Amino acid sequence: MKVISESNKTFLRNAIINKNKRIDLRSDRQHRELRLVFGKQFGTCFVRLGHTIVFTTVTAEIVEPKITRPHEGILDLSLDLSSASEKWLDTYQRSLPPEGIRVFRFLERTIKDSRCLDTESLCLIPGEKVWKVKCHNSCLNFDGNLLEATSIATIAALSHFKRPDVTVTDEKLLKVHDFDEKNPLNLTLLHFPFCISFAFFVDETNDKFVTICDPNQNEEESADSLLIIAANTYHEIVGLHCWGQPVIDSDKVVNCSRMAIERSKHLTEVVKEMLSNDCENRIKSEETIGFTNAICTGIMSSIEMPLLNLLDVIKLNPIEEDEPMEEKVEKEVTQNVYLYGRGIAGVGEGGKTQWQFSTPMGDSDESNDEIFTEEDIKKQKETKTGDNSEEEDIMIVGSIGFDKR
Repeated sequence: MKVISESNKTFLRNAIINKNKRIDLRSDRQHRELRLVFGKQFGTCFVRLGHTIVFTTVTAEIVEPKITRPHEGILDLSLDLSSASEKWLDTYQRSLPPEGIRVFRFLERTIKDSRCLDTESLCLIPGEKVWKVKCHNSCLNFDGNLLEATSIATIAALSHFKRPDVTVTDEKLLKVHDFDEKNPLNLTLLHFPFCISFAFFVDETNDKFVTICDPNQNEEESADSLLIIAANTYHEIVGLHCWGQPVIDSDKVVNCSRMAIERSKHLTEVVKEMLSNDCENRIKSEETIGFTNAICTGIMSSIEMPLLNLLDVIKLNPIEEDEPMEEKVEKEVTQNVYLYGRGIAGVGEGGKTQWQFSTPMGDSDESNDEIFTEEDIKKQKETKTGDNSEEEDIMIVGSIGFDKR
């Protein structure tokens, strides 16, 4: 498990408390950049808050209702911490750690207890058949403030999801229509509660108290206490949780609540704007929706990449039509290749020789092999008769010429 060292904690605390500076150069009230992308399938959502990445999918099925609530549907939430979130999940750990359970429980109370989803609209036949909506959240990468990223992904996915229309006959038989037969129906969300995180740093000796918004992983590990506030645009506080040292008073909680309400207003506008953009893109063309552009631009990665258009990625070196193309001029003259026969070729004939001979060689097409006549052979025999060396057999070799083709 990844744990920040004590020296890094001391350096980070001194920078925030004494210098009023954060490692990522943000101010105390500044949040990280938010990226929100919807998939082609309704109910799929990808949220990136800084380097914290959450992927959410929503599905629905028809089941029997609970005995205590026969006229209401069921909302099922789940949270999965993958191996990428190395802060909480070990290699051999299959269940949620205590920190993950705490995050999941607070998210479940925020979404269910606030009744942001109208579960009565999910009832088909009272006491017999209702819709069960499953919302599964997967943490792909963790860098602090998981609750805010998960709440944004959950609300956005539930707002984007569409369930098929159902017809109930007189005999209480259900007929589920495809999207081609009847238009699908949206889920009814009464309000959008978002979880906003705050971190507190206290220096008791110098009587200093610093509050920061949207802490990352190192800031959460170094903070004295953390405060989570779930609020909506109607100025309602639907959830509040604090852990760490009890150093927070009522005035600071009120100030953080006001900031949480303003942050929830901004997040509500962002989610509604992205939903309207997704509807417009689906009307225009299917190529403009989905995770394709998000993959090309690096939004679905924990590493920042520059924003690029999909066409710019495909066309690496575009050439303008009006721009004349420059002709390539070869400075070096290529040598000719000659074909002397089947399977026999030559390169560089006719140029200067690179071999060092005592006598110069001609440039004619005929072979330069030496020709011995009968008179020359007799002279060589006469010169060697006086010597005791053995006679050498001399073979007469004629010139062989190949026709160039």
